[in-house]
Amino acid sequence: MLVQLDDTEVRGQLNAAIAALAGAKALEAKASAGRAAQQVKADLEVSEAIDGLQQARHKRDEAALASESAKSESAAEIKAAQQSVDKATMALARASKTVADLETLNKVGGVSRNDLDAARMQEALAQYDLDSAVAGVNRVKQGPDGVPFRVALAKADFASAEQGVHQADNALYFATSARKKAMPAADSEVRSAHASVLQAQASVKGALDALTSTRLVSPIDGIASVVSARTGETAQPGAPLVTVVSLRNVRVEALVLSRNIPSLRIGMHASVSVDTLPGRALDAVVSEISSVTEPDQRSIRVRFRLTGNAGIRPGLAATVVIGSQR
Repeated sequence: MLVQLDDTEVRGQLNAAIAALAGAKALEAKASAGRAAQQVKADLEVSEAIDGLQQARHKRDEAALASESAKSESAAEIKAAQQSVDKATMALARASKTVADLETLNKVGGVSRNDLDAARMQEALAQYDLDSAVAGVNRVKQGPDGVPFRVALAKADFASAEQGVHQADNALYFATSARKKAMPAADSEVRSAHASVLQAQASVKGALDALTSTRLVSPIDGIASVVSARTGETAQPGAPLVTVVSLRNVRVEALVLSRNIPSLRIGMHASVSVDTLPGRALDAVVSEISSVTEPDQRSIRVRFRLTGNAGIRPGLAATVVIGSQR
């Protein structure tokens, strides 16, 4: 690391971004929990509406069976009562005929008074039985609009059950519609909360990147040859703070007399000596030959690239030997 910039403000931004991220995640968790609760509630309401509709249909089916049974029983009672009327009518007719026959015989003195009174008594009893049978028929048929009470009551129960089915069907429709409307809104809240989390995460990453940028690390191995920054100063954009010289690919610049330039070519081998490594020659090659002369108009700048890791630092004085030239 070369320079540590003041990171107080950046750390404050990072802490604020982390807090915002925690808040966004809490809102996302709340939105997700709310959606789950809304889903459970909506599903429960729909399930209850389905159960209610099934119960209403079952009740309607029972009412329909009861209505049919009431009709059948009422019809059977009416038939039985009518048979009683028919039987009483026939009995009355026989009794009346007997009375008429005895009255005819009584005119000629062919029947006793007791027999005639007994026949008349039987006729009166037959009439009473007929009246009772007719009253029974009327009683069975009695009801609103001529409909027997039992049948009318069963019909009313069926109508009520049918209305219950209609209400339960409406309840299911409204519960289903409410679920369709509620869930997209809940999903939208979850998506919005998740987007806030992503935005907060991006802010945290940006703050982390900004914090990382406060630590200026050298991208290469080398030597800090110039340090322009001082503690407490304000770093200006574009202004150099530290100059780092790489220790790799060290080169040597030398001035060669212009008359010797024609004998040089790129890639030609040379040996380099420096005072810090006495008695040691370093291998090098010609890497660049300037196309213009120096201000002395007698020499041309030539650059030599050291071919190995010489372990020397820039800025040293050196002697270059190219073949027999130097």
